[in-house]
Amino acid sequence: MDCHPFYHRIISQAVAAGAHTPVWEFPCKEASALRAAQFMLFAQVKRGSGCLGCAGQHHPRRASGDHFRLTGHKWFCSAPMSDAFLVLARDEAGLGCFLVPRVLPDASRNTFLIQRLKDKLGNRSNASAELEFANTVGWRVGEPGRGVRAILTMVGQTRFDSILGTAGGVRQSVAYPNRWPRPYGMPAAAVSMRLSRACDDDAGDSERVFRRLGTALTKYWVCKRGPNHAYEAMEYLAGNGYIEDFPLAMRSREQPVMAIWEGTCNVIALDILSWMYCERWPPNPNLWMRFSRSCG
Repeated sequence: MDCHPFYHRIISQAVAAGAHTPVWEFPCKEASALRAAQFMLFAQVKRGSGCLGCAGQHHPRRASGDHFRLTGHKWFCSAPMSDAFLVLARDEAGLGCFLVPRVLPDASRNTFLIQRLKDKLGNRSNASAELEFANTVGWRVGEPGRGVRAILTMVGQTRFDSILGTAGGVRQSVAYPNRWPRPYGMPAAAVSMRLSRACDDDAGDSERVFRRLGTALTKYWVCKRGPNHAYEAMEYLAGNGYIEDFPLAMRSREQPVMAIWEGTCNVIALDILSWMYCERWPPNPNLWMRFSRSCG
């Protein structure tokens, strides 16, 4: 699979700056905030390059037990050029989560058949594909039959990255008009940095609750506004904003993907209600009020 040279250039610069996975390799108090700031900066240049941010989160040591053979069709796979993937598949125990590497421990290639690339509205710098698995090797991640629960760790992170990507796009959109009538994008950036603190390893119980629900709510609040904000930026520049010489036309095609991926608004709402029901949360009204104030 061939990518545009600028894609490789941006990826190389992001990796050199430490904007990919060092936050999990070398955790510290400020690691998530640093990554969030770097992510938003690179997202201003090209959002598609940020879609590899989660490829390295789940180290193979999370997978356990014997390997499985996966067979079937996967209708949508983002970034098929990556080295490993988390895949939901059914076995005797139910719906499970499996780590599927491109290269096996014996250095041979895993069966990973790309049927076609998706013809998407935007986000074209990040390839998406349909796949076919045929006795493809995968290792179980998490408990048998609890695949959704296991993959939700990644989903939470990619939702957070969708927030960061939208905020970066908002910043790019306001960088081209000479002035705006009011400061756009500041609340999105502020809540992104607040959530990044809850992602650190030393976050306490209340911070983990905030991360779980705050990420979902913020993903809805920020990403839902991204497409309309891109349109407003185009209108502010009038005809100049509508031509491809400016990046706003590209940004108007790019912003909707962050609202769609990893949970549209109805999925977000159902996910929050399901979690609150299963966890019997909040345990007391005071905690609920604190959470509401934290969400702004």
